[in-house]
Parts: sequence; C-alpha cells; structure tokens
Amino acid sequence: MDELHRIFFRIFDEISTQQLKEATRCLRLRDVYIVLMDITSNERLPKLLEAIQPHDTCMAISMMDSNSRGKLLHWMETPYRLSVVASMPPAKVAETEVELDSWQEVELSQWPNRIADAYVMVGGKPMPAHYPRSMEKCFVCNEPYQDFHSAITADCIHHSFCSYCKEQRLVPDGCCLLCHYDECTATWTYAA
Repeated sequence: MDELHRIFFRIFDEISTQQLKEATRCLRLRDVYIVLMDITSNERLPKLLEAIQPHDTCMAISMMDSNSRGKLLHWMETPYRLSVVASMPPAKVAETEVELDSWQEVELSQWPNRIADAYVMVGGKPMPAHYPRSMEKCFVCNEPYQDFHSAITADCIHHSFCSYCKEQRLVPDGCCLLCHYDECTATWTYAA
C-alpha cells in the first residue's frame, strides 16, 4: 500500500463524511479499488461508501475477484447496493447474483445454526431451506424481501427485518418485537 492509502486509513475515523467525500473525489478508479479492498471493518464501509458514487464503486468492484466482490456487496446497505447493481450491465447483474450467492453459502457455514446476521436475497430464490419460514418477510413492515435486499436477522434468530425498518429505527438494537427474546429485554421496554 502506498503512502496515500496509509494516510487515508490513518485519518479515516477522524474526518467527517463531507471531508471524506472531498478526499475521495480526487481518487482514481485504481485508488477506489485499493481503498475498497483494504477496508477491514464492515463498520467503516457505510461511511466510505457514502463518500463514493455508486457508479465508481460498480467500476471498482468489477476489477475484484469474485470472493471480494461477494463480500463487499454483502456488507453494503440495501439502498447503496441497489444503486451499485443498477449501474451494472444486465449480464454483470446475473454474474454478480451467482458470486454473491456463492460467497454467502461459504459464509453461512461459519455461523451457528448456519444463520448469518444478514442474508442478501439474490436471483429470485427463496432463503436457504434451513432458515425459519418466519424470516421470509420483515417482521415490522411485513414486506417480502426483493433481489439484493438484506434480510437482517433479529436477536431471536427466528425473525428478520429489512434495511428500511432498521434505518427508521423501528427495531431497537436488533431486538425481536414479536417474541421479545430475553437478550432484548434489557434494551427494550414495552409500550404503554
């Protein structure tokens, strides 16, 4: 990694999103690619992606290997992921679905019960068979998940919610409002 990238990551957590936008504006496609490949924390990714145009991200991920591409797409928030996919040619979308699906299958094997913290729907396929049927729709808005939308697993591991409901803060700390899972009750209080 060259000096520019070392400096970039050293100051990353200290600068505002607006300052980050200014810093990334002068990055070339190769630099965007390197920065995306070097991101080591999915907590940093939303801030970084907010500063990079979806089309630029689309171009950068097209240079990545399929494993890195699948991982990065999985970590993206749903609205940004949809913008990146919308920038792709149709043939690339189909290829991306296969890569993301393959990456998730490997990732699922590492999770207890093979249920990940989030599952991205691809190719019009249902959730994997070992997932509870109760996770096929967002438990808050009751909407089924569409392609490239995230089904975020609630703490109970029996229900899921969508990115929109998460962004609207309708799900306190990932707690399940249906079954009131014990780990949630410390942070969630019943409405009067």
